Amino acid sequence: MKIDIGCGKRGTKHAGFLGVDVGPIEEVWRRPESYVQSDVVKDGLPFEDQSADEAICLHVIEHMEPDEALTMLREIVRVLKHGATAHVATPDLCILAERYVAGDKAFWDKTYKGTTRTIWRGKTLADKFLDSLIGMGPYGHRYAYDEHSLRRICKRSGLRNLRIVEDSPYSERGDHEIVMVGEGG
Repeated sequence: MKIDIGCGKRGTKHAGFLGVDVGPIEEVWRRPESYVQSDVVKDGLPFEDQSADEAICLHVIEHMEPDEALTMLREIVRVLKHGATAHVATPDLCILAERYVAGDKAFWDKTYKGTTRTIWRGKTLADKFLDSLIGMGPYGHRYAYDEHSLRRICKRSGLRNLRIVEDSPYSERGDHEIVMVGEGG
């Protein structure tokens, strides 16, 4: 079993994965047959200990307070088989800060792939930088991670053999994300 924690209303886009999120299945528009509704922070993952072969948690932890993210990561560790990997991706605070300090207007004016909708909202670079950290509406970012803080929370969760990967097959925003891979079990 492979699980995609926090896949959202889209459902998982990764073949062979079971999507897990808090939203009702009626709202899932991609692969609803491969979706489980669960509030991982409140109720845990609805799987047996050491039952998952792989887990991905892509751009989820930044939407939680650090204690909630730690709870979720500990649940991932609980269900991972010994040696199974978890990929945890989040925006990289260092990259975002560097692009802000550099005044990189082209970076901050980028749009979602295939659309004209800008990723970050606001009129100024400061608006866009703040939107990347704490904006994005009611489900906005609540914390920002750099390599040090991401490694720390992953280590505290029990993930082992932690490493940053540049070429994760699950990378979604390679130019401004950090992907930590660790092992469970």
